[in-house]
Amino acid sequence: MEKNTRQTLYHLIRYLPSVAVPSVLGLVAVAIYTRILSPDEYGIYILIFTTALFLEVFTLNWLNQSILRYYERYRIGDITSFFTTSLVFLGGISLAVAFVLFFSLHGSGNWFDRRLGEVIIYLPLVYLFQSGFKFVLVFLRAMRESVRYSLHMSVNAVVKLAAGLVFIFLFNYQAEGILLGLALASGAVFIWETVRMARRWQPALRHFSRALGNQMLRFGLPLLGLVLLNLVLSVSDRYLLQIFKDAAQVGIYA
Repeated sequence: MEKNTRQTLYHLIRYLPSVAVPSVLGLVAVAIYTRILSPDEYGIYILIFTTALFLEVFTLNWLNQSILRYYERYRIGDITSFFTTSLVFLGGISLAVAFVLFFSLHGSGNWFDRRLGEVIIYLPLVYLFQSGFKFVLVFLRAMRESVRYSLHMSVNAVVKLAAGLVFIFLFNYQAEGILLGLALASGAVFIWETVRMARRWQPALRHFSRALGNQMLRFGLPLLGLVLLNLVLSVSDRYLLQIFKDAAQVGIYA
């Protein structure tokens, strides 16, 4: 067997838990949540999670694609500048979007029905930590740290489900319990890995590179249209159900 083939199989096997564990626990989570929550509550969770996913893809997918593209070029000699520039983009964009969402959604009760208006205020938190979670996972992929990547994906799936059930059963939350569990699991991985990478690469604002940032933008932004079209095709039906029916129908459909 050729060396490249062996390496490919080696990494494939090490990445398998990152797909298998979240998939199995995802099925378990659906089975549990659809039995302890009403269709309306589950539909609200689906709508908010889908919106957070859409926002993350729309605002930051280009950055993740650029990290995968350029990491190998800058990992020797200029990795501090590369990590700093990527981190500045992540922090600036995600915090700005979360800030706008937070102040837009407070006092927006007239836009939604009562229950959806109560839960949608968790959207900025979910968006913020999901964006950070995807960011560190992309760096781990680029670094080929397959074991660490699989570990975080698996632990995230376990903690997300366990924390969601704790919030539901101990604190009497409903849809917001799942969202808080998701934010807690994603935020823990994001903070842990960001601190670890920061200790390794010592980012600082003086290392921010405008030229590198422009290069990343030129590469990543043209890919955004394709990704958005795929996402719109896969999730738009949920929004249409909410508009013409209600969140309960979204929950049943999901």
